[in-house]
Amino acid sequence: MAVSVCARDLRTLVTVERVTETTDGLGDVTRTWAADPAGGVWAKVTPLGGGERWQAARTTPGAQYKVLTRFVDDGSGGPYWTHSDRATVYGREYSIAAVVDVDGMRRWVEMILADGVAS
Repeated sequence: MAVSVCARDLRTLVTVERVTETTDGLGDVTRTWAADPAGGVWAKVTPLGGGERWQAARTTPGAQYKVLTRFVDDGSGGPYWTHSDRATVYGREYSIAAVVDVDGMRRWVEMILADGVAS
């Protein structure tokens, strides 16, 4: 599948965050989210849909986005980001539902973002 993307298509700054866990001497774990990379990534963001769902005895809005950005290697040939990370688009946090090397050539990575932030 050929992907036709120009640099001008990457016009939305997306912040991808990765969690780190630290323990104190008593066994308590502190989870800290930090942007990785620090300045975010420029991406082409396409809305996939929205709606509402019933959760915790109330209706909550839901949205999904497809984010296309340049491929970043994890050191073993796969995409760097995973479903364990989270992303911020347009000031709102989303969980990463899927990460795919779009054309198998390690040029572009596609992330599907969904409401329901990883915590």
